Amino acid sequence: MELIKQTHPALGAVIHRWGCVFMALLAMVQWLARRVFTPQEVLEIYHACVARNIIGNNCYVHDNNAVIALAWQFAKQEGKPPIVQEKSGRFARLQYRTSVGTHFVIIDSKNDAFYNPDPSLNILHVEGVRFYG
Repeated sequence: MELIKQTHPALGAVIHRWGCVFMALLAMVQWLARRVFTPQEVLEIYHACVARNIIGNNCYVHDNNAVIALAWQFAKQEGKPPIVQEKSGRFARLQYRTSVGTHFVIIDSKNDAFYNPDPSLNILHVEGVRFYG
């Protein structure tokens, strides 16, 4: 499954520059839903999140679970969406230090899928991890 990157031209400058957390959260939903969001769908989810103050104007995510839940509804999925877990889960969001700041990627627990919203960044080292189940 080839997911679009945060650098996709249709997504605009804000997502391009600061959208790695947002795009990594959407990646989990897309994998579980077995469908890829179009750039227009990503923008619809983004604008809905901004309107609900789930995401700030600079793409800063205030509530990871709320972004996931909104994308889950958008994908018309039944059941419970993946939420933040304390120690382990189906997915891990890794926080990296890069040459230009912090960057986030997502990996599933079976190492079957990996999503880097901006592969052009030079990853230097891992700074943290958050699990989703």
